[in-house]
Amino acid sequence: MKRKSWIIILCIELAIVLAAGIILWQINQEKPFFQQKPAMYMEPVEAQPLHQASFSQTYDFRMDDSLKSVVMEIWELKDGQWADFGGGRIGASLQEGQFALSFDLLPKAVTYSVSGASYTYTVNKDFAVDAAPAADNRLYTTMLTQLQEISYETPIPMAIQMITTKQDPQFIGVDFFHQPEKLASEGHDHVYAVTLTFSQTSME
Repeated sequence: MKRKSWIIILCIELAIVLAAGIILWQINQEKPFFQQKPAMYMEPVEAQPLHQASFSQTYDFRMDDSLKSVVMEIWELKDGQWADFGGGRIGASLQEGQFALSFDLLPKAVTYSVSGASYTYTVNKDFAVDAAPAADNRLYTTMLTQLQEISYETPIPMAIQMITTKQDPQFIGVDFFHQPEKLASEGHDHVYAVTLTFSQTSME
């Protein structure tokens, strides 16, 4: 009798283990536990909250051996299209490194740098523009805070900043850089953006 009870208990335990295995397999089919990163990517070292006056974020990146430079550009939204406000190019022949971006008001000044194992190249881009928001305006800023796949010569939106009288702008995520008409439809006073382009073009 005891032997039969032991066999029944063992069968129940095996059934539970089998059922759990089937459930885990189904979950794994729908959403893999370990998602492989793309061959070339960048991701924030630590996403910073965006309520401070000054905005700063550092990103790790990985490339192949054909990277020659990194281009940072500032854009201003005019008539529903992005107009180039200014920027610069940094030589960067490395496969792994960090990119850092910091600013207060985008049209005023931006500091950015590319770091490798043995060097850091930093640029402060000062546009000498008086861009302080009016007393009744609000400042909204968002930055890239997730893993981003990299393709050469393709601008990556890193930050968008709005100066506006609106209390709750609808289109503020960096992905809306690719939909300037939606940003323009809200009628903000000023909208600026920062993009980063990994390039196979050398410094001239």
